[in-house]
Amino acid sequence: GGLLAPFGTLEIGGSLFGLFAGVSTIVLVVSIIQVFFSQEVFRRLASAIDYLSGLFSPRQLLIGIICLALFVRMYRLWLPADYVFDEVYHAFTAEEIAHGNVAAWEWWTDPPEEFAYEWTHPALSKYFMAAGVNLFSWLPTTLERIPNPNGGVPMRPTQETSGEHGKTVSVYPESVSPTGHNPFGWRFPVALFSVGVIILLYRIGKELFSEATGLIAAFLATFDGLLFVLGRTGMNDTFFLFFELGAFLMFTRYLKAKTHGGYLALKIAKFTLKWNKSLVYLLLTGICLGLAVATKWTGLYGIGLVSAAYGISYIGSSVYKRFLHHRLTVRSIGWFLVDSIRGALIGISHLIVIPALVYLVVHIPFLVSGHTWDQFVELQKQMWWYHTNLKATHNYQSVAVSWPLMIRSVWFYVKYGEGTVSHIYALGNPFIWWVGVASVAAMIYSTLNLVRIGVRRGWKSIQSSWFVGQVLILGAYFAFFLPWTISPRIMFLYHYTPSLAFLILILASVLTRLSRGDAFGRVVVAGYLVCVFVVFLYFYPILSGVPIPQIWGDQYFWLPSWR
Repeated sequence: GGLLAPFGTLEIGGSLFGLFAGVSTIVLVVSIIQVFFSQEVFRRLASAIDYLSGLFSPRQLLIGIICLALFVRMYRLWLPADYVFDEVYHAFTAEEIAHGNVAAWEWWTDPPEEFAYEWTHPALSKYFMAAGVNLFSWLPTTLERIPNPNGGVPMRPTQETSGEHGKTVSVYPESVSPTGHNPFGWRFPVALFSVGVIILLYRIGKELFSEATGLIAAFLATFDGLLFVLGRTGMNDTFFLFFELGAFLMFTRYLKAKTHGGYLALKIAKFTLKWNKSLVYLLLTGICLGLAVATKWTGLYGIGLVSAAYGISYIGSSVYKRFLHHRLTVRSIGWFLVDSIRGALIGISHLIVIPALVYLVVHIPFLVSGHTWDQFVELQKQMWWYHTNLKATHNYQSVAVSWPLMIRSVWFYVKYGEGTVSHIYALGNPFIWWVGVASVAAMIYSTLNLVRIGVRRGWKSIQSSWFVGQVLILGAYFAFFLPWTISPRIMFLYHYTPSLAFLILILASVLTRLSRGDAFGRVVVAGYLVCVFVVFLYFYPILSGVPIPQIWGDQYFWLPSWR
């Protein structure tokens, strides 16, 4: 009772039973295969896998994965030809911005009936979707939008007083009613950024571990159900994830450049401009962090993570430089304090000031559309008030501690036909999520073991690049997950998305190590990746809204709480 109470009415007992039964079945099948197949069989299978993988260069494999990702995200992107889940907020507001309605930024303005302006998050993602709407304005909309009689002049609703308490409401001219929309237009930028997420995961995996890790991470991200659904839905989560991963990639490059040194040079005529490579990467980190916060305020978690990592790395290198091979003197202590002050100034300017400036720049359209600075400040207060006082409930809400096991999905869309049904469920790939949880535990154990070895035998005895990579990835995973466990507001499975990206990197790293073992390990990894692809194809109809016979629906609910 007490232990399971936080899970509410999610049928946690049956769900966990189904989960552990599934994992036990996988372990049992692998064990049977290992017992009944000889080592010679595994060696032949491994040789075949090596031969097939050797037919393509890493670059060709990456291009193939990107093409697959583009295809599955763009195919039928215009369907459903209606708002899906929170598109009724995000995509609707993006369309209003695209059509010049300045009220789209205003929290005090009442929206048209059955619609809502999305001002509870910063506007960057809606700018991208608005650009997509304008880019594909030549496409036919699902309904014809009534033209604005004022031409290109933005139209505001009139304010009228009504009601017993004299409440001010907005009255919309008929000409700006949201009577038509272009789903492909607002979803196209989301799909592109979703593919960008896959490329960034490849780059991060390659930077921290190996090219094989990056390729496996890109493959897993391509065929995860939750990333797929969010990559085809007009919401802000995919944009946010892209900028967070961009910041993480730039910061890892900063750490490498800081260790190895070097400059970036730009030659203009007879002059050559040089920049410290590490500071350039730190500047790009700050810009990406600012863009992430300008998409969702949870980007502040990223600023906290990167700032902590920066402080630890800077102080650690300063201690190593000043004290490890030198005696403790007043001079060395003085230089250490100078290093610390210099490092603090660099960190504050690049990781706090730069993101703040980027955040302000992103809101220039708000200010130049007739709004004042005081209204901008009040908008920030309104966003804070909304997220800290939200008491709403939802049938598909879930608690954060249930997310890694994917106990509760989110039902985004349904449409019934004659004997058919179209579903869109925000649901991950079980083979990625459940095996990923085990890989997180394995990496924690590996990292603690490396710490033990470093303490006993000296830090030079461990492979420092892998150790740093593991610490960074684990830190990022928990930095975006743990704060949600104490959040009082309503939460959904897709809030786990940033942590999911790092779980995929962790899983890819573990699989890479396993594939570098004996023949059995390579066969298991290859078989696992095939299973990931097959499971994605199996769930594809309820991830994409493809009509299926209604009698097929129940087979997809592996856990009772997914319904």
